[in-house]
Amino acid sequence: MTNRDKSIYLERQRVRYRELKKRDLKTDLIEEVSVFLGITRAHAIRCLNGRSRVPGKRPGPKRRYGADELPHLKRLYHLLGQPCSKRYKIALQEWLIPSRSGSTIPVAPTASLISHPIKRKESTEGIRVTEELRSKK
Repeated sequence: MTNRDKSIYLERQRVRYRELKKRDLKTDLIEEVSVFLGITRAHAIRCLNGRSRVPGKRPGPKRRYGADELPHLKRLYHLLGQPCSKRYKIALQEWLIPSRSGSTIPVAPTASLISHPIKRKESTEGIRVTEELRSKK
């Protein structure tokens, strides 16, 4: 059964479910839908009620970077050899200079990125610079 067939079946059962008044008839319909679709009773109830998340709203914290910044950050992440989040955060602070308007301006790589440790566990020692970065000095 394809997803389209399942959605058509579910729409028909949703109409039946709304029309039913007695609890025992609703219980039978819930059981039928859960067995037919292979889902749990709780999921069947949610599907029959038609409840869903608000479309377009993603769960979790708000995004920090826009669509125009992400490709540059990903490229830098791969050029640095995919460091862990702690080291990447420190590297970003060294590589990006905050401008007066609040946006960040990329700067040229420095030798201190590799050599100087900031704190224990928060150093950039483990970051290896690829040949592409070295050639851009």
